Amino acid sequence: MDTCGPGDRGDSEQRHPKPGGTNGFSLKSEAVARYYLSLENQSGYLRQLRDMIGQHDSDFIHLDLQVPRIRRDEVDVQSLFQLVETSWLNPFNPDQVELVSLSTATTAPPDMAKDRLDAHTIGEEAYQAFKQERLEVDAPPTQFHNKIKKNKLKTFTDIKKKPRS
Repeated sequence: MDTCGPGDRGDSEQRHPKPGGTNGFSLKSEAVARYYLSLENQSGYLRQLRDMIGQHDSDFIHLDLQVPRIRRDEVDVQSLFQLVETSWLNPFNPDQVELVSLSTATTAPPDMAKDRLDAHTIGEEAYQAFKQERLEVDAPPTQFHNKIKKNKLKTFTDIKKKPRS
């Protein structure tokens, strides 16, 4: 026999069940209070049941932290390092003279390489100009919110572009 009214258990909950929580559970505060008061007992019973059957969460060790997995990962890292050192172009080699794209192995032309290598300096100069023109002057010749001149530094995507005719 069903003694609960439509407000006690969410009818929409039975049609469209949602995992966990009290979303759609009840609109009555007494029912929600009963639910949360009984939740403490339920968790205690579950803990006792797990103790009885010998299932303990504290004994769980993640597979990625076990010694065989760590050894295998170390071997994988060493083989990747050796591949980069011997077969591929090593991006961390200080003796590398030319600038080369890692994804396409395209060598950068001298003007593009100069732009890439001087990018930090060019940005620092742009910041100093912005600061002097707009922040440090009492009556700035340029308003603070005016557009900043864009530095059009060449990148590897500019190599692929064909000139428009």
